[in-house]
Amino acid sequence: MFRRMKWKIVAVLLCTLFIIGCSNTSMSIEQQNDDVYVMMKGTDLYIKYPKKDAEKVASNIMDGSAHYYDEKGLVFIDNDYNLYLYEDGKKEKIAKNVSDDYNAYNISANNETFAYLSDDGDLYAIFKDKDKIKVASDVSYYTISSDGEYIYYVNEEDELYSFTSEEQKDKIASDVDFYYVSNNGEKIVIYTYEDDLYIRDIEEDDKTKVFSGEEIYRYVHIDDNGDLSYLSDYDYYDGKGELYFKPANGEKIRIASDVTSFQKHDDTFYLLDVDNNLYVKDTDAEQSEKLAVDVQQYFVVGNKVYYVDSDDNLFLNKNGKKEKIGVDVSCGDYLKEVSVIEDNIIFLTKDKELYCNTEKVSANVETYVAYVDRIVYSTTDGALHSVSPKKLDKKKAFENPKSYSSIYYGNQLVYNSTLSAEDIVGVWEIESDYSGGFIEILQNDSSDDFIDLTLYFEGEEDEESACEITDATETTITVDDEVVFTKVSDNKWEISDVGDSDNYLTLTKSSDKNLADYRDKYDSYYDSYYDEEEYY
Repeated sequence: MFRRMKWKIVAVLLCTLFIIGCSNTSMSIEQQNDDVYVMMKGTDLYIKYPKKDAEKVASNIMDGSAHYYDEKGLVFIDNDYNLYLYEDGKKEKIAKNVSDDYNAYNISANNETFAYLSDDGDLYAIFKDKDKIKVASDVSYYTISSDGEYIYYVNEEDELYSFTSEEQKDKIASDVDFYYVSNNGEKIVIYTYEDDLYIRDIEEDDKTKVFSGEEIYRYVHIDDNGDLSYLSDYDYYDGKGELYFKPANGEKIRIASDVTSFQKHDDTFYLLDVDNNLYVKDTDAEQSEKLAVDVQQYFVVGNKVYYVDSDDNLFLNKNGKKEKIGVDVSCGDYLKEVSVIEDNIIFLTKDKELYCNTEKVSANVETYVAYVDRIVYSTTDGALHSVSPKKLDKKKAFENPKSYSSIYYGNQLVYNSTLSAEDIVGVWEIESDYSGGFIEILQNDSSDDFIDLTLYFEGEEDEESACEITDATETTITVDDEVVFTKVSDNKWEISDVGDSDNYLTLTKSSDKNLADYRDKYDSYYDSYYDEEEYY
């Protein structure tokens, strides 16, 4: 389960990085939307095209590994780590023994180039209208330029290479800590373990050193023309640094101090400081303009700036004028509870109400996906709908979503009936013919794949232990590959050993108060017991 969950967790983080704007993740390729759903039923993979019935693609598939790319097809990995391509109703095995890493495979933004890693670190590529070729061995990580013409990779020796569709390989740098590539794939910024920063034009033979011995934050921004923006003198404890702008043909300029995140749009910076003040500043301006205070998140769309303040209010700032457009906005660190598509702001409130701008889309919304030109959302009663921001009164229902364990839209999870840690968290009383006891289950602070479990039985208290959720279905949660929790109802579970479901204990929903009373009872019993021992 851990391997499967990694796919979902990196995509969400990547989404989070895109929101805060410090990373160079925007694409110049215009997105399309084929209005395609990808579904899982257990380990069976399905796809649904508009106005067509769902098609079964394959069985024994790793949940979260499937990726649909517009007008091309579906790529996925089975539980034996075989990589497949599904096009026009036909399934083709591309490779076996692919990596279990999050970047096992990758597709260029224009959908023209495909690459994947084997489990022993061999990198392969399929360029447009060409056969599969081996790019390199011992690869640690890689990226593909948005136009699909270049693959960049770092090997186990920390050497950075480029590889072209014409099979030309070029060593770019050694001792590489990280690198970023401009949208057009022609400019590369490289940061080494010696704190040296270089920029390389892919058409040039040599790279240019920007500075040496300057420690910077890991995420930088490089424009197509070679302009560079980054945070230097970074304080990881307070999460702040000095924001610098280095034009391609000029000296670096300090833009602001104590910056926690930034976005650059054309020649304008939007930045958040350590005191949660939001500023805007042009590259050639003397002073910054303060737009807002107490800001949690912000989003820039053209000449409009949206932001969520510390009281969870959503504001629009346009041409210096502020307007409140939402309250009690659910603004989590990892969930995309605020999104922008086209010129529209989409957000979910803490009361599970979904809005597009100031218009309410639906109540009782569990989760949603905003992708290109559609909003797709699931509700607490298990329904799934889609709607266009331009026609919010014309909603389309997905037929029988409850027949699937998970549903993806725009390669984002929008519906999930698989049980998770959240379903079992709480205090549970053990039904027993003996003295009974309690199990307290808490969400682990470090990982969604773990729970913290404490057993109280016959007055004894086990130490809290972190237990891994190693598998989950619509009805069961397996812990540490040893114990199975089977859901009977919201208030009742059965717990048994793996492979021995006939012998089980029943758990019923209880409360912190009942657990406290149980502990007090046994504490009183032991106190009186020891008092009697002392008397005798």
